[in-house]
Amino acid sequence: MLPMTIFRTRMFTAMLVVGALYQTWYLVYNLYCTLIFQEVMGYGALNTAYAFFPLAFPGLILNPLAGYLLPKVGAKPLLILGTGCMALSAALFAIAKEDTSYWPLPFPSMCIGELGIAMTYTSAMVAALTMAKTGEHGLNSAVFSVAMQAGSGLGLAITNAISDAVIKSTGSHLKGYQVGLWIGFAVTLLCVFITLVFVPSKATLEKKRLAKADAAALEAAGGDVAPVDPGHKQELDQEGSFSTEKKLDQSASSIEVKG
Repeated sequence: MLPMTIFRTRMFTAMLVVGALYQTWYLVYNLYCTLIFQEVMGYGALNTAYAFFPLAFPGLILNPLAGYLLPKVGAKPLLILGTGCMALSAALFAIAKEDTSYWPLPFPSMCIGELGIAMTYTSAMVAALTMAKTGEHGLNSAVFSVAMQAGSGLGLAITNAISDAVIKSTGSHLKGYQVGLWIGFAVTLLCVFITLVFVPSKATLEKKRLAKADAAALEAAGGDVAPVDPGHKQELDQEGSFSTEKKLDQSASSIEVKG
């Protein structure tokens, strides 16, 4: 049975929503960009594949970069950057027209989108597992993956239904495809908002870890030892160091007198 206690962590629940919306954007963006390339701009299958190059190969550099930056700045800034880039990427492609060439809008859209994908996926996964209890990391990872798969199916189905309705009402395939991309823009903006509200900063997470460590130490000691505040601990260390130096000075003076 899946323990419902894992959903009590606000950040984990928020990352489930972000993961679902991320996957919605990913499939929506790939689908409607392909349809615009082929059915609106007249690209062939091979040219469409070439057009998607910026959405693939930069990940070989950007994904390791995200892993390098995570321990230094935390997940929150990278999530904001990543989901913001995904929103901008969808907006750039959504304003493309039939006669728009590849370089002014689709190319920068693909490059910015790949940056967003690399930063968001890695950061969301780490954030989802950050506050997991010992022995529950695999469980949290599995639930996160299920949320992403649910978002891909449900999100794409809803977007397709809205896009088809626009196509039938306007008679324009381009407008229907653009609506699909604007939906991708909207869901990633929602991800930015969720991150700002529900994901704590790196400093806040460090404080929570210290509090959990103090609570565990107190429990192990049978409740006889009170947790020590980090600032007070530093003061005690400084006082102990000063006391030791004072004793050494006294001992040195005593030796000199005896000599």
